[in-house]
Amino acid sequence: MANPKITEELLNRYLLEECTQKEVEEVECWYNQLLTEKKQPDYHNINFDDIDFYLRNKFQDKIISDYSLEIQSKRKKLNTIYWSSAAAILLIISVSVFLIEFSSNTLNDKYTYIAQNQELNPGNFQATIVYNNKQKKVENTNNTLDFQHQKIVSDVEIITAKGEEFESILPDGTRIRINAGSSLTIPKNYNSFSREVYLQGEAYFEVAKNPQKLFKVNVSDAKIIALGTAFNVKYYPQESPTLKAFLLEGSIQIEHKQEQYKLEPGQLYTHESNSGMNKVQTTELDNQLAWKEGYFIFDHTPLAEILNELARWYNFTYSVDPSYQSKTLSGKIKRNQAFQDIVTILEFSGIDLELKGRHILLKPSM
Repeated sequence: MANPKITEELLNRYLLEECTQKEVEEVECWYNQLLTEKKQPDYHNINFDDIDFYLRNKFQDKIISDYSLEIQSKRKKLNTIYWSSAAAILLIISVSVFLIEFSSNTLNDKYTYIAQNQELNPGNFQATIVYNNKQKKVENTNNTLDFQHQKIVSDVEIITAKGEEFESILPDGTRIRINAGSSLTIPKNYNSFSREVYLQGEAYFEVAKNPQKLFKVNVSDAKIIALGTAFNVKYYPQESPTLKAFLLEGSIQIEHKQEQYKLEPGQLYTHESNSGMNKVQTTELDNQLAWKEGYFIFDHTPLAEILNELARWYNFTYSVDPSYQSKTLSGKIKRNQAFQDIVTILEFSGIDLELKGRHILLKPSM
């Protein structure tokens, strides 16, 4: 579904609370972008002050009464700040948002300085390609690395480091989007007799149909078999013993040791290596594929898991004081958000942190 265009009609419906949830999120993200760029939109038939006043009151009410992120000890006073000096970050919480405002000559300068000097920037589209015992750094200048209609005569490994993402089209037309910190191996003679790949990390697959050659993903000690379908697989053993496979459309079968599971669209398969437990459940599409659409989405997610996701994309390491062991957060953040914005969101959520080079230290919570 395409993102709604911001029009005067849409803004009027927003004020009347007649928007869909998707439209609500788009209006609020648009509003945040305007504040960040310190611009006022040029609409002739709508009073933008109405939108500004409505949103500021909505966010402030949400912070005070509806949602707690354990920020009482860190809560900053929300004052009205004029356009000329405003800086804002939106953290979308469930169906609403937090609006964080701070003076451009205090926190904003501090974190801009940190981000620029430590070069903690959002990731980009590039990867290392290992082929025929040679490796080469490749950028997705045309968005994809296209092997379509080519014969692979030697194993190909696509490696994305922290802060990297990549996309490739396989010889059979299957399209793969590879998340940061991952590796995908395409065996030689792929598509000659079989279609099989090996994954560690996370990737999204749009599989070209070929009933005579089933598409298979080998991940850990499991095998995922698809005909013509779209699905996401995630397994970062260095971070978590959990293997996840989410089906968007079509059908996949998961073979794990002596057990088999067949997924329907919208279902998530989870395997916990430590306990050996397997689970299939229906889950939200956005939460599973947010990374592919350019977002982080967290829903009462443990802080350690959130830091894993952020560290993989912004390329930093971290250590956490045990006092944060039970802390969870919910929110939606754009993956191209400046790192100083991420720092501010964490600080505002009651997290005391210190940056040392590319390492973030989370100090004991008060």
